[in-house]
Amino acid sequence: MNESQLYEWRLARKKGLGGSDAAAVCGMSKWKTPLDVYKDKISDDVSGEMTNDQLMGTLFEPVLINYYEKVTGNKVEKVGMTSKDFMIANIDGYVKSENKILEIKTARFNDGWGEEGTDEIPDEYLFQVAHYCHVLDVDNVDIGVLFMGKDFKIYRYKRNKNLESKLVAKEAYFWNEHVKALKAPAPSNYDEIKNYWKSELNKGVQATPSVMNAVTELKTIKAYAKELEKREKELKKQVMEFMKDADTLVNGDDKIITWKSSVRNSIDTTALKAANPELVKQFTKQTESRTFLIK
Repeated sequence: MNESQLYEWRLARKKGLGGSDAAAVCGMSKWKTPLDVYKDKISDDVSGEMTNDQLMGTLFEPVLINYYEKVTGNKVEKVGMTSKDFMIANIDGYVKSENKILEIKTARFNDGWGEEGTDEIPDEYLFQVAHYCHVLDVDNVDIGVLFMGKDFKIYRYKRNKNLESKLVAKEAYFWNEHVKALKAPAPSNYDEIKNYWKSELNKGVQATPSVMNAVTELKTIKAYAKELEKREKELKKQVMEFMKDADTLVNGDDKIITWKSSVRNSIDTTALKAANPELVKQFTKQTESRTFLIK
């Protein structure tokens, strides 16, 4: 896929929910949250680089499709992006002779994968293939997986109408009530929630018993954390005093700690402000944040 094709593909994906969005919309993804999907769909930004795993998967895909064909005797055809209402399918291949979808994956470990030939696959991919079955109205999917770059297994998913109907309803609600309505879904993790709401001056809220339990536990954890941090510094001091000017601590042939000098260039902001205050002002960016303090 060249740069122009990649641009058009990313642009098209913003017009609906794809298979890789399905698990995220349902709150079942390890990599994306519903809020991530929402922000992507309403944004005009079509830039972005592939992760290393995505890049490796893309490079391996044609090789693994060819291997799948040799192992099964099935002829695989490429199918362009397909849509049904707001749902989009961009499958890896289609086996016309068996009216079957082919999905190719690469995995580092067997985590979440069960016995070969079954539909015991990670939830992320279960939602994805169910999504594809609905869009393309196909009953079967082969999922070819290369584990650790050497072990190729084929899993088989048979259309589950009960799962599919629930998934379609969930995606429809998300698309209509959030994306089309431009209403962000609720945050689902710490990093999202800390930047979601702005504070209102002098607004208080009465704590519930469950929240008070959380606050009490937080205080306990912070107290332990301070003690652990203090002990960490004491232990580091002990090791550093032993190492002196040595940059490596070894145990037999094993390196266990390195303590090496490095040089870092940094801008002297005080001197820069004195020398060129207008330049500093030009490149100063104002950000707003909330500070979480336990009293």
